Amino acid sequence: AGINAATTALLLGDTKHAHRIAHRVADRCTQEVGRAGESPEKAYWPLATLGEAALVLGDVEGAAGYYRKAATAGAGRWGDLSTTRRQARLLLDCLGADPRLIEECFILPIVIVCGGHGAGLARWKEVKEGWAEEQSVRHVTEIQVGTSTPAIGCAVLATPGDLLFLEAVQKLGGETII
Repeated sequence: AGINAATTALLLGDTKHAHRIAHRVADRCTQEVGRAGESPEKAYWPLATLGEAALVLGDVEGAAGYYRKAATAGAGRWGDLSTTRRQARLLLDCLGADPRLIEECFILPIVIVCGGHGAGLARWKEVKEGWAEEQSVRHVTEIQVGTSTPAIGCAVLATPGDLLFLEAVQKLGGETII
């Protein structure tokens, strides 16, 4: 709650109050990180909050350091990482700061939803099975171009094409959800 108050104060233009709250929050979070020890589950939010406090205080590089540590502690916690990134973007916009340093801390996956009969591969029996598999991998690869993280593929398994799609996502190192 404290960091939210600091962020709100900054967004409302009350920098002095925002800084005072951010310093108090940072002190408490530093203690929490120490108590969390090697437990990533316990360290994520104190580290993310230290990053946000640093941003409120105008220290973008310091924030990036905390956000990198938080991203490591929160690996796979896509919702938490997304929330933290959204808040950081809000502060960066308010500060008029370059978002690239912070954006690099939060690499989130692309979610690909396969619906409508396996992305056009429902009739794979009409052609060689190898062709359909190849086409599915090609489609997923095209969607991922320019990203540094695997995709999360979602499908309902209504058709053989849906299965080929999910297998393609896994073959390329992604996660699947049925």
